Amino acid sequence: MALLQTLGKGQGHLKAGFLGFQGSGKTMTATLLAIGTRRHFGLDGPIAFFDTEGGSEYVAQLIQQFTGQELLGVRSRAFDDLMKTSLECLEAKVSVLIVDSVTHVWRETCDAYLKQVNDRIRERNARVPADRRRGFKTSLEFQDWNPLKAIWQRWADWFLNAPLHVIICGRAGNVYHMEKDEESGKKELQVVGVKMKVEGEFGYEPSLLVEMDRLEIPDPHRQGRFLTRRVAVVKKDRFSILDGADLEIDSAPLREALQAKTPEQATAAMAVALAQTMDFFTPHLARLTPGAHATVDTTIKTDAGVDEDGDSAYARERRQRVIACEEIQGDLVAAYPGQTAEEKRAKTDLVFLGFRTRSWTKVETEFTGAELRASRRKIQEELVRRGKLDAAVLAPALRIPPTDEAPSVDASGQAVLIVEAVAPSPSTGPDIEITAELLGNWEDALITAPDQTSLATRWAILQTSAAFKLAGAEVQGTLMAIRERRLVEMAGAA
Repeated sequence: MALLQTLGKGQGHLKAGFLGFQGSGKTMTATLLAIGTRRHFGLDGPIAFFDTEGGSEYVAQLIQQFTGQELLGVRSRAFDDLMKTSLECLEAKVSVLIVDSVTHVWRETCDAYLKQVNDRIRERNARVPADRRRGFKTSLEFQDWNPLKAIWQRWADWFLNAPLHVIICGRAGNVYHMEKDEESGKKELQVVGVKMKVEGEFGYEPSLLVEMDRLEIPDPHRQGRFLTRRVAVVKKDRFSILDGADLEIDSAPLREALQAKTPEQATAAMAVALAQTMDFFTPHLARLTPGAHATVDTTIKTDAGVDEDGDSAYARERRQRVIACEEIQGDLVAAYPGQTAEEKRAKTDLVFLGFRTRSWTKVETEFTGAELRASRRKIQEELVRRGKLDAAVLAPALRIPPTDEAPSVDASGQAVLIVEAVAPSPSTGPDIEITAELLGNWEDALITAPDQTSLATRWAILQTSAAFKLAGAEVQGTLMAIRERRLVEMAGAA
């Protein structure tokens, strides 16, 4: 087996995410989870904190009390600093990395991209006349998102595959949707959900995603006063152990820790808060497999068929269709240049002969480049029969031997295509020229195969020919795509 392998060996590292509005308890809960994770797995390394809003200073002492080590970290919002910090964490054998808040990093990435775009515009404007200068961008546009997402994907891939426990915090944002008011009949913008304010797909990456919420509950003992309750709701747990579970966080231990008169009292109070947090999250941690490291191959491997000019297979096919249609029109106009009723009818009859339709729009939009070339051949042959076209300009016609006929063999002992043409056929030597006409004939041979057996024979002959091997990856890929399409068509017809 080249790709298939045995799965189910376990995932060994926590990938958690917290989202919430201000004051919901993201930083403190993430910190307690980081301390608990380090303790649960018996890790010796320090905890690291990528700090974008100064929150690390408020939990550094707590982390030192429970781990016996100073908190390591970086205070920055730059994407490049986040990536460098992530790699340094692996080198420093950090036990858990906290990123708070990833929202700032995403915004910095967007702002940096916009600034660099405007810097390039400024440089260009300094070199060109005033009438050719471009205005500066004030915001990102649709075409900017693809390169931005490609930049951000570097962090997403690292987060997913790094052999490190990582906890991220992100600010929450409302999800809006236009809904019709039943009473007024007018459409109004309604809040329909909450999501993390970060690149749109990154919210899918954490294996444990927790939404933090701050609730204000009327105090039953003091009229007009409210009690604060913080709630952690598990939005996603890939183990499905905690999925949908919620934890109402008792803030009394935190208050006692802040009001404690001695370090011992503060530590004891925080130990209660830590125990409360870990009692809730331990079922997820218990499902992780220490030492396991299940990575996802995120390298880009798919051949998109892009040529040296940057054109995709679709763009090339579209261009070939345009060229083929123009060539057909050129043949028709050259044969019947006038606009008389008789000449117009002759041209539409030829179109019908080649395509079984008199709609030129259908010809332009519903036929592939190979089908257009094959039909052009039919039209050209009819023009030769009518004496309207010199036979010498015809492209070579390709004949494939039937399945019970052995193909011809070249000097190397390989099967070759048999080419019968009015015009001289190309040489089969090393300096063979793969012309558009020859390529068209190869495509026609595959398209006109009556069944799968015939198609298989034609493909085997083509694939082993010297000309095919010299044709290059682009031509070979085009022919392979036609073969696959014909197989699908034949399977559908069956």
